[in-house]
Amino acid sequence: MYRENLIPLSDRNGWNSALTGIPHAFAHTWESCHAMFLTHGHATYLYAYSDEKVRIVCPICEREYKGYRDITTPFGVPGFAGTGPCPEFPERWKRFASSQKYICGYIGMNPILSDESFYSAVDAYPYNRIFVQDLRPSIEEIFAGFSSSRKLQIKKVW
Repeated sequence: MYRENLIPLSDRNGWNSALTGIPHAFAHTWESCHAMFLTHGHATYLYAYSDEKVRIVCPICEREYKGYRDITTPFGVPGFAGTGPCPEFPERWKRFASSQKYICGYIGMNPILSDESFYSAVDAYPYNRIFVQDLRPSIEEIFAGFSSSRKLQIKKVW
């Protein structure tokens, strides 16, 4: 058995509770999504899914145009984040989105937190690449890992 629901911004405690124990980015937080809501005014929710094995969340904004609704993720690349793989999830998400009468969705996937089992490759349309830099090593170690041409570019600025 599984459960899914939309937690509105008006339920800050419910939003924070749903995130507890799930690795997530700042863009998933109530604070970030509330700030984005204040700029665009679109209804914003935390989609929350759970079953016996896994919990998955994703903030979404609903937009309406001429009676049709679509969804997008708020600024900051939150995407689906969860506690583990869930091969059944893509089909369950499709049914949920259909039940909400969403005509389409733009879900920006976080490259670190996303699990490939959360979406179907045939339904994904990559728009661009996101590069991630681990900032835990020293600046010298980071610099040593750059290509020689990148090092030259940086030395021109330094």
